[in-house]
Amino acid sequence: MGLERKSKVVREEDRKVTAYHEGGHALVSRFLPGADPVNKITIIPRGRAAGITWFLPEERDFKFKDQLENELTVSFGGRVAEDIIFNRISTGAANDIKQATDIAQQMVRLWGMSEELGPLSYGKGEEQVFLGREISHPRDYSEETARKIDEEVTILIKNSYKRAKEILKENIDILHKLAELLLEKETVKGDELDDLIRSMRPDIELS
Repeated sequence: MGLERKSKVVREEDRKVTAYHEGGHALVSRFLPGADPVNKITIIPRGRAAGITWFLPEERDFKFKDQLENELTVSFGGRVAEDIIFNRISTGAANDIKQATDIAQQMVRLWGMSEELGPLSYGKGEEQVFLGREISHPRDYSEETARKIDEEVTILIKNSYKRAKEILKENIDILHKLAELLLEKETVKGDELDDLIRSMRPDIELS
């Protein structure tokens, strides 16, 4: 992500948006069973990013569908937080959206994870997954199948967005507190996040 840019002057409004954005990613992850734990959240600019949330993914030889759906949902945590809190959306989620779209495309087109389309591969290789690269490659499926692929990808994305919104709306008070903590400290570690959640939701068991 590049080096920290502590010397950069950031407008207070932008710091607040970043705090909620990164807090959204972190909280969605912590309230999704089986999602990767949070290592650290920071609103200190790094490289081209205004802030970042680091996770601690386990080493895996493969991933299951539910784990990929969790990744999609976490990806939208930042955009959803902006939408809920400010009733506005920014360009800050551009990379999140790209990553989520790439994962959803692969789930449908390479890994046979669409119930509608079944366990079939639509593309001659991973290098052809993304539409921009298909221009020079002949398609080996019909226009109707292409339409269904688009529909299935869209369903995955919309369901993930909806799931992230449900999680953050149910825990909006924690999101506010986490954003306040980030604005005060700029960096919050994973165990500090867990302590905050436990203090406000003592009935919840965190994995």
